[in-house]
Amino acid sequence: MDRYQFEDLISAYIENELSLMKRKELESYLAEHPLDEKLIKHVSFNMKTLKDSPKIIAKKNFNKRLLERIKSENPQLVLKSKSEKTLFGFSFFHASILVGLFAALFILSLEITDSIPSFQNNANNKFVEDKNILDKKDINKQLDDDDIIKTNFTDFKNDTTKKEKRDFSKNIKYVND
Repeated sequence: MDRYQFEDLISAYIENELSLMKRKELESYLAEHPLDEKLIKHVSFNMKTLKDSPKIIAKKNFNKRLLERIKSENPQLVLKSKSEKTLFGFSFFHASILVGLFAALFILSLEITDSIPSFQNNANNKFVEDKNILDKKDINKQLDDDDIIKTNFTDFKNDTTKKEKRDFSKNIKYVND
């Protein structure tokens, strides 16, 4: 048993709440450290004194009068009242800074993920006219012959119409670092 374990068990030892094994272990510690027996006597005396001390009953308006006296003697020590206007526990100044930071974080996250087309680089993007492109009858004529040749219409790997489950275990590759 070390000093910290001993100090944790003092009150339980005094109140006779220890198991027989722990009690014997503590008593063997006391045999090795006779100065710690004085500590037990002091703690026991303090516990008895506190138990025997009379209970003091305060008047109903004691806290209110005490706070008024503190305010009058030293106004710098006065705690801010809970009735002071706050927003979720923050002052309005700190809440506005926090909201500004959240807005900046939101805009940056949208910029990073390219979710807003108006923030993107418009030089490389082609935007569709307001008309529905599917309404045009000559949509097939607009495709270049090269695009048709490059397109693989038999690509079943990216087929999203199939509802069956696929086994992707063959696609997993292990890498040694």
